[in-house]
Amino acid sequence: MKKKIGLCAFVLFFSLTSCGVLNNSSDPSQSVSDASSSAESSSEPPVDDMSGITFESDMFVYDGQPHSIYISGTLPAWVSVSYIGNGQTGLGTYRIGAQFTVLDESHTQPEEMIAILMIYNPASAVTVTENGILYLFDSGSHTFSATGFDYDIPSVATISSVVYGYDVTSIGYHAFGNCNVVTSFIIPDTVTTIGELAFHECEILESVMIPHSVTSIGDGAFIYCYVLKEINVAAANQFYQSIDGNLYSKDGKTLISYCIGLTNALFVVPNGVTTIADYAFFVCPALTLITLPDSVTSIGKSAFSRCTSLTAMLIPSAVRSIGDSAFEECSSLVSIVIPDGVTSIENDVFRECEALTSVTIPSSVTSIGNSAFASCINLSSVTIPSGVTSIGNNAFIWCIALTSVTIPDSVQEIGTSAFNNCSGLTSVTIGNGVIIIGSFAFAACSGLTAISIPDSVTYIYDKAFYNCSGLVSVTLGNSVTHIGDIAFGLCEDLASINIPESVTYIGSAAFAECVALSTITIPMNVTYIGSDAFLYCTQLTIYVEAPSRPFEWNPYWNSSRRPVVWGYVA
Repeated sequence: MKKKIGLCAFVLFFSLTSCGVLNNSSDPSQSVSDASSSAESSSEPPVDDMSGITFESDMFVYDGQPHSIYISGTLPAWVSVSYIGNGQTGLGTYRIGAQFTVLDESHTQPEEMIAILMIYNPASAVTVTENGILYLFDSGSHTFSATGFDYDIPSVATISSVVYGYDVTSIGYHAFGNCNVVTSFIIPDTVTTIGELAFHECEILESVMIPHSVTSIGDGAFIYCYVLKEINVAAANQFYQSIDGNLYSKDGKTLISYCIGLTNALFVVPNGVTTIADYAFFVCPALTLITLPDSVTSIGKSAFSRCTSLTAMLIPSAVRSIGDSAFEECSSLVSIVIPDGVTSIENDVFRECEALTSVTIPSSVTSIGNSAFASCINLSSVTIPSGVTSIGNNAFIWCIALTSVTIPDSVQEIGTSAFNNCSGLTSVTIGNGVIIIGSFAFAACSGLTAISIPDSVTYIYDKAFYNCSGLVSVTLGNSVTHIGDIAFGLCEDLASINIPESVTYIGSAAFAECVALSTITIPMNVTYIGSDAFLYCTQLTIYVEAPSRPFEWNPYWNSSRRPVVWGYVA
């Protein structure tokens, strides 16, 4: 009898965030802290500390009721959590995701956490040890799940093809993750599927033998296997092959996994390869140079991420797509030329490439994704092509060496924190097509002295220019209707700003602590001003065209009691 075990076979009850014994999960109502994240301190990086948050796997006795698992720890106030897969009622093993949503957009999006939820029937549960791995066997559901490793497991492990009479056909998600006692795995020829992260972080694993029967291998199956030197594939396998110990598709067109344990500084990808798969070179610290053939057309997500010694990469002209995080944390990468034909720079592609000083973006690019160049602290210049229509959230955040940027007329929205903390920026030109300037878009750009907002802009969101401490002069275009909360707060040198007739809304603390501002004129069309709009503007006289305070204005709009001239006529 055959049984496809999938997730239920070999699934470790380890949290992906911490390896250890099972812990009882806390109720979600207890997971939110009252502590604030201090988004207003933009002169220092926001504190994105999630180190106290864990997501532990757990097991429940079958009772027909829904069961769920939750994160443990005190969740910071700047982030919320939701769960994918909770509420399971049936016997089995389930992959549960904890997904986080940033509430204060000055912070970085945390990665999803994964844990395993198991529901079993104690009346039919027995245990069995195979090759030193302890399984819970439910004779009712015919489910096997690994609960822990016996450290007497042999250094070369042949995975049993039959357990209690059932053929093993699938090695599940994270099945042997964090198994740090095995140097070699021999997979039986009953197995057809190897799940995602199946051998994740097997830190002393040196070799794997894949049989002819395997038809599917999940993403990241061998990532963080730091000494893995060879992935061997049976010659009769119709889907995969091994070339020099690395894993390829059978036709040789896709490089699936490069062995991290290889110590070569140079690697030449064979001619004919068209696709560098997701995670193909993920965390290969020894490589300083990788040569791609002209045949390559696609680079997958995280393909070269955390190749910390990689100094250069010539991307072939045929490449049309580069996946999320493809070069993330390549901290030695100095320069990159993106070939013409690539239309999108995806999320996190060059995030934290700290040595990157220049990048060439072709005219074919139409969008720059979230955090695409975040924390590229040595990036001194970038040219945004005229075809780009959107600049994502955090796209250039903490690019402190960037001195000037021109946003073309094709761009309609500048994302949240797009240039936040670009403290070296002295010149910004905003194109005539921009409609929205997002929250924190230019916050803490302390080198800016002047900014001109074109007539196309209608919305300036909260804290868009917060803590631009060197900003002296602001010219607002004639279409601006909304100035958000704290939009120009803590612009201590701001001496001149016009409020056009188009403005109807001025948010709370919009100009708080603009201590150099001496005069401002509020047009008749302004229907709302929030509380503390001019808080601590100690030199300010306010000229208001309305004869008296409109009813809709917050009673505390002028909480610092600055002089007001009502019924002003320019």
